[in-house]
Amino acid sequence: MSSASSDYVVPELASYSASKFAVKGLSEALELELAQFGVRVCEVLPPFIATKMLNTQQKPLQ
Repeated sequence: MSSASSDYVVPELASYSASKFAVKGLSEALELELAQFGVRVCEVLPPFIATKMLNTQQKPLQ
């Protein structure tokens, strides 16, 4: 499972966003590599959900 953070980063969550981007890249690579065997790979990108982790982050400057 990836996250919307792989595409839309949140300030002070760089390592989280990077790890989710890695999941996204791995999923896309595996999809191409495994297609010849009839294996399909997809990633799930849930939107931002109000969690303690997200709620403690600073809002981006406008």
